[in-house]
Amino acid sequence: MSQRSYSPDELKTTLAGGLIPALPVTFDREGRFHERAHDAYVSFMSSQPIAGMAVWAHTGRGLLLDEEIRTRVLRQWREAIPDKALIAGVGARHEQFNPPEATRETLAMASTAADHNADALLVYPPSWLKHHEQRDSLIIEHHEQLSRLGLPLVLFYLYEAAGGVRYPTSVLDELLTLPNVIGIKMATLDSVMTYQDIARHIRSRHPDTLLITGEDRFLGYSLLRGAKAALIGMGAVVLDGAEIGRQCLIGAKALVTPGTVIPDGSLVMGAPAKVARELSPAERGQLRSWAEKYVRNAAYCLKHGINVGAPLS
Repeated sequence: MSQRSYSPDELKTTLAGGLIPALPVTFDREGRFHERAHDAYVSFMSSQPIAGMAVWAHTGRGLLLDEEIRTRVLRQWREAIPDKALIAGVGARHEQFNPPEATRETLAMASTAADHNADALLVYPPSWLKHHEQRDSLIIEHHEQLSRLGLPLVLFYLYEAAGGVRYPTSVLDELLTLPNVIGIKMATLDSVMTYQDIARHIRSRHPDTLLITGEDRFLGYSLLRGAKAALIGMGAVVLDGAEIGRQCLIGAKALVTPGTVIPDGSLVMGAPAKVARELSPAERGQLRSWAEKYVRNAAYCLKHGINVGAPLS
């Protein structure tokens, strides 16, 4: 089987609008690699209509795998999907590394990925730099070294509790202009505002960047890239091509039709949706707290196993 290779622009085009599953690695109850389960999963996933796959990603606990399992997993997925994009996560396993050692380990992992024909690298945030006094400059230097390997790079914005680093926009600007960087994967867990702020910044400053959502707690909303810090009501529908301004309130069951442009600070209601009035300064000031309340409610339901999507008896 022949495997195609991608230039950065070709890979960006291939992935745009597609689904890129982050692949788990199966183990049995004794912590041993579960070969039969893995083979079955590979067989199933390789037949799915997806744009590409991500191995060694956070879902697959890529940084915690030993080298033998890591290489085996990558090789098997490469053989299973020779005609689809394969992205490999790269980083360092231990936070106590000093910066040069951690970057060397990351580069070694990237070289292994390249040797086994990965098409691109997903760069884990360098968490060992989180409290370093030269954090920003070393983050940029770390990514610069990976960029020189020649494979397309996808940045990884991961929430801090999972080992991520909060990148200031000045650092993002530097990283997104490095050679071979094609995009950024966002995984903020439940920080809707963080996602919106970065998405808006990328849209205005780096419009050619591929913004990849990993926001499984607000997936649908994260795909609505035209929305800017709006609170979407229950059952509201925002169709393709609509643009919602900052600090808007979209009423329940509203239908925002294609091409509709909603000015900043508007209360929108109806089907089709119309601007009912302008929100007061006090109402606009409450939007963030309302949004955060929904996030807390969702987290509570997940924690206690409450299925709010089920019919009420």
